[in-house]
Amino acid sequence: MLCYSPLCDRLRSPVMLRVGVVGAGAAGLVAARLLTASPHSFAPPVVFEQSAAIGGTWVYTDDVGTDQHGLPIHASMYRNLKTNLPKEVMGYPDFPFQPESYSGKSFVYHDEVLDYLHSYAAKFDLARFIQFETRVENVTPSEVGDPQSGWHVTTRDLATNKSTQHHFDALIVCNGHYSVPLIPDLPGLDQFKGRVMHSHDYRVPDPFTGKRVALLGGRASGMDISLDVATVASQVYLAHNNAALVSTMPENMRQTVGVSRLEADGAVLLDGTRLDIDTLILCTGYEYVFPFLSAECEVSVEEQQVVQPLYKHVIHTRYPRIAFIGIPKTVLPFPLFHIQVQFFLALSLGPAAAAGAGRHGGGRNGRPARAPGAGLAATLRPHHGLPAVALHGGAGRGGRRQVPAGRHRRALRGGPPAAHRGPRRLQTARLPGHRRRLVRGDGERRASGTIRSALTAKSIFSALAPELIP
Repeated sequence: MLCYSPLCDRLRSPVMLRVGVVGAGAAGLVAARLLTASPHSFAPPVVFEQSAAIGGTWVYTDDVGTDQHGLPIHASMYRNLKTNLPKEVMGYPDFPFQPESYSGKSFVYHDEVLDYLHSYAAKFDLARFIQFETRVENVTPSEVGDPQSGWHVTTRDLATNKSTQHHFDALIVCNGHYSVPLIPDLPGLDQFKGRVMHSHDYRVPDPFTGKRVALLGGRASGMDISLDVATVASQVYLAHNNAALVSTMPENMRQTVGVSRLEADGAVLLDGTRLDIDTLILCTGYEYVFPFLSAECEVSVEEQQVVQPLYKHVIHTRYPRIAFIGIPKTVLPFPLFHIQVQFFLALSLGPAAAAGAGRHGGGRNGRPARAPGAGLAATLRPHHGLPAVALHGGAGRGGRRQVPAGRHRRALRGGPPAAHRGPRRLQTARLPGHRRRLVRGDGERRASGTIRSALTAKSIFSALAPELIP
């Protein structure tokens, strides 16, 4: 079955689409790269970057608080951070880390990841598409309520304070989700006389020399920063409600249960134990924020962890010409960003739009790419099942086959029908729709439901548009 809606007619138009990109971090760079790979489908992309450099959260700075423009510091990087994923699985599919790079080690420092991103941008000549020190102030649908709508975007040049209006046919949001600290509602927080800070502002261990430090949260940041602080502190407590870590700890570090409340000179744990501490570091994760989206965009964040209404955590179900890249957290980030952008270009804008990202620069195995919109026409629906899509290459009238939205969902998903299942965690509460609620001390929040890995995303994309997978 073919789609004859006005949206699909527009997608089949030979006119090049203008696409804007918010952010020039790891996600924004891959969006620009894949858009420029299809010059017959897209006008040159326009990438808006608030800072003066590419890299997003990978740009280290000693500064905390606000920058020279009075805006909150974006990066949450600290001096001694190394990746917790080996570089062999971190790279973009078309630009892998070389085995011998960075002295051949697998776990690389943040500045080496930033160097990799600079090499990626240079390889594909992406800097010419980026407007640096340009803040996105407002995004509004050009036609409110119309799924065909493009986007009005207002930006401000931070150097001149000049505002500019833009219009795009589609928008890719890559503003990251590791910049706005999530502060727990902890009783006594305002009474504690010691220092309280979030891991977002942690840079170096030196200020904690000889201190008694508690870190609340046992996920990646809590574990890593506690070991860093333990090199200089007199005592370190890693307070969390997860299963106890079995790794060998430094002699001056121990694990505890989560914090129940704070007092003037210490913390009381959930089991009633009292800790005398000088400093509390909150390693409690970050919020999803999109301050530039107007109310007409109809985007909400439930329980501070679920961005709605997104199809496969990527595409707005009511305005399918806007995508949000990098929402899931427990993933291989760079490969996932690449696949998500391909997925958006194919599902919303037609498969030939993403074909340029293939290894051979065209269709699969070097075959010519199809015309925009010819291989895939879909109507997004605000539910978790896949929509009915028309795919080339199957049996039936005209060489096409209909894939119903109901019966064969599992085949397209690449998994069982529970589209929003997730691993059980200690100290969590089940909510409607299988969403999770953070219990005090449970570390960084995770997006609810199935957080798909890059491989799972690739299997979904392959089922929807196999000609785009090299």
